[in-house]
Amino acid sequence: MKKFLSVLVVLILLFVIVLAAVPLLFKDRIVQFVKDKANQNLTATLNFSDVDISLMKNFPSATVILKNVSVVNAAPFLGDTLFSAKEIDFTAEPIAYVREGVVKLLALHLDEPRIYTHVLSDSLKNWRITKPSPKETSEKDTASMRLALKNYSIKNGSFRFRSEAADREFVLENINHEGSGDFANDVFTLITRTDALTSFRQRGAAYMNAVKTSLTAQIGVDLKNNVYTFKENELTMNDLHAGFEGSVGLPDGRDDIDLDLKFATRNADFKAFLSMVPAMYSAKFQDLKASGSADVQGFVRGAYNDAGYPAFDVRATVQNGMADHPKLPAALKAVMLDFQAQSTGGGLDNAVITIRQLSLLLAGNPFDMTLEVRTPISDPNVTASIKGRVNAADVKQLVESEQLNKIKSGVAVMDVAFRGTMSAVKNKEYQNLSLSGTASMEGFEYASDSLPEKVAVPSATLTFSPQKTALSNCRITLGKSDIALEGQLENVIGYALYDDLLKGSLRLTSTYFDVNPWMKSDSAEKPAASTKSDTTVSSVELPANIDFTMQAAMKRVIFSNLDMQDAQGTMTLREKVLRFENLGVKLLGAKMLASGSYNTQNPLQPKTDFNLQLTDVGIKALYEKFVTVQEFVPFARHLQGNIALKLKLATDLDGTMKPVWSTFLSDGGINIAILKLEDFKPINAIADALKFDPLRNPTLSKIAAFYEIKDGRFYLKPFKTKIAGVDVTIEGSNGLDKSIDYTVNLVLPGDKLTGPAFDALGNIGGVNLAALKPKTIPVTVHITGTLENPIIQPSLQGAQNVGQQVLDAAQEEAKRRAEEEIQKAQQKLKDEADKRAKELEDKAKQEADRKAKELEQKAKDELKKRLPFDMFGGKKDTTKK
Repeated sequence: MKKFLSVLVVLILLFVIVLAAVPLLFKDRIVQFVKDKANQNLTATLNFSDVDISLMKNFPSATVILKNVSVVNAAPFLGDTLFSAKEIDFTAEPIAYVREGVVKLLALHLDEPRIYTHVLSDSLKNWRITKPSPKETSEKDTASMRLALKNYSIKNGSFRFRSEAADREFVLENINHEGSGDFANDVFTLITRTDALTSFRQRGAAYMNAVKTSLTAQIGVDLKNNVYTFKENELTMNDLHAGFEGSVGLPDGRDDIDLDLKFATRNADFKAFLSMVPAMYSAKFQDLKASGSADVQGFVRGAYNDAGYPAFDVRATVQNGMADHPKLPAALKAVMLDFQAQSTGGGLDNAVITIRQLSLLLAGNPFDMTLEVRTPISDPNVTASIKGRVNAADVKQLVESEQLNKIKSGVAVMDVAFRGTMSAVKNKEYQNLSLSGTASMEGFEYASDSLPEKVAVPSATLTFSPQKTALSNCRITLGKSDIALEGQLENVIGYALYDDLLKGSLRLTSTYFDVNPWMKSDSAEKPAASTKSDTTVSSVELPANIDFTMQAAMKRVIFSNLDMQDAQGTMTLREKVLRFENLGVKLLGAKMLASGSYNTQNPLQPKTDFNLQLTDVGIKALYEKFVTVQEFVPFARHLQGNIALKLKLATDLDGTMKPVWSTFLSDGGINIAILKLEDFKPINAIADALKFDPLRNPTLSKIAAFYEIKDGRFYLKPFKTKIAGVDVTIEGSNGLDKSIDYTVNLVLPGDKLTGPAFDALGNIGGVNLAALKPKTIPVTVHITGTLENPIIQPSLQGAQNVGQQVLDAAQEEAKRRAEEEIQKAQQKLKDEADKRAKELEDKAKQEADRKAKELEQKAKDELKKRLPFDMFGGKKDTTKK
């Protein structure tokens, strides 16, 4: 006997060792076998990180624990994880598989399972992952599964269903579920307890948002017919308790869910009803005092599938509801509600949503609303009216909401009625719409971390009509900035409901507007000596669905480092492009007139183009305020004087509103009455090279020049001026790389040159100019290098031989002088000839006068002889014969 017992103990030990060792010895093979077999039959990929197999834990059953399990979809759901779990623990009977070829599942426990079901618009479903079965399959290759569960559980799970076709999403989170029943039988009773957070969204509207849901249910299970009958059940959603009964069927071979359920609330009080309002269900809810009756009841009956919904009728009523909180003075009183949503089944377009009455008093302010919506999916046909006064401070006292907390104050007064279809709104068929009434706002203030400054609307009034909405008495403050608006708006409803195009014709006025806080400004560390602004602004994408024409008059506008006054002009905002027409503004103490546009159709790289006219603006101020001047006209920092500009420019902009220099184009004209150069190294270097000090730090006058900017260079077209009485012509270019390439032509007066200047010029031209002493000397200076390190290359311009050039000039001077002497001699001869002619003329005249007198005397004497009397006044002498 002792020997037998010894042998028995040894056999038992060997059996225990075998039971413990077999899973360890064959673990890797079993894991790989399971993965291979699963993936051979699935279009998705099954994976798990580890497996524990025990034949001892629940002997004679086997216990298997899979860790980090995942089932990942292939195309067209590539990237979807259909299922994952931290751990799956199940118990099965291996003897049943050996004896009957059946996997008999006794227990199942899921730790943190995640299920994501997804339906594409073409009705493809991501849970259909099994490959078609081969036509010929041997019995040895086939094993069925039989559920003989006694208990099962889900710990901290989640389920998400998403349908792109219906734009619908149903989510269960924090699922904790346990159930017990004898699944070995075809008909049994399943006792379950489920807790979860429930959310449901349809077409962007949240009908439930993380509602605390608890379900205790006894379910009659008929596995043969796939019918589940709800017996004694209780559903709790937040503080609302409801009972329901009926059945759910899952017919074989169809995706339908046959529903026949009816439900009703069991605690018909107003406070429980309020708990379903997500914003009301907060930490204050337990202290909320409420009274009044409330009731929710309805039914769902018919098939639910991708093609349609079952028939349903849901009705909610509230009678004389009241809610108050001991610490809040804003009481909610006289709440009346009559709501119904019903459908005969099929598509949701058959549903009719009706609010026959919604009325209340909040802190003494009345509010009334009615609503009816038909054909809600294809073309909502809406009849609605809203009338009342709502104080945001009162609403915040009753309802906790992050969004409401951002509203610091404000009162809205509404009296609006609407009737029509949404298609008429979209198509602007105003004859088929009825819209009337007014809506106004007073004392509105809004502050958020996402906004740089507080937004306030002291007042605004909208007066509605089907065609246009009048905006009046609208005043807005943005921090220290202020805006006043009035005018007409079109398609306000389409804009509010569908984000359609909003058109408007507005008058905008402001006494002060600082743009910088609204353009995501940030500080940049720069040297203290920098003249550039320390504020960097970011580009702002303009809305695509706004079409505004605005007459603007703004007393003062701050943009980047610019301070502008008396801005007036016409602005249009259309298709993400802001255009300016005849925008007049005082800038840098001068007047500016601008027309142009800011285009954000490509928001990553906006474009701008402008025609600008500036009069009498300081060059120094231009350099300090405009990065374009700093980059393309860096020598402006050495210039003093006022300038008049007329120019065009076009460029792309980067994310900080800085020009993209490779795309920058500009051309225009410059007029400067008096220009002084201070410490301008290129000109001073010319003075040094030519030994002509009047060129150093010169003053220029009456400059009229033209320029062009392209390919990253500033091109100055030839212009003439005078420097210290010297005729000068300047042209050339400079680039963003700081290089310069200019040509300066000078005509130097010989009589103003000193000995060193003659020597310097003589050395340049290889001739003794001091001896020749020409009247003028043309000089060409080519300037390269950079502004700070200019390279001067002077040359005497014109003839091949500078000496010959000067001799030719001397010969020309001698010829000129000879011609002057000849002209003088000719003039002298002419003067002498004229004098002689005058003398001869006078002598001839005297002789003629003498002869005339002699003839006259002879005539008198002859007459005296012949006449009997003296006709010249004397007496006739009769004594003579």
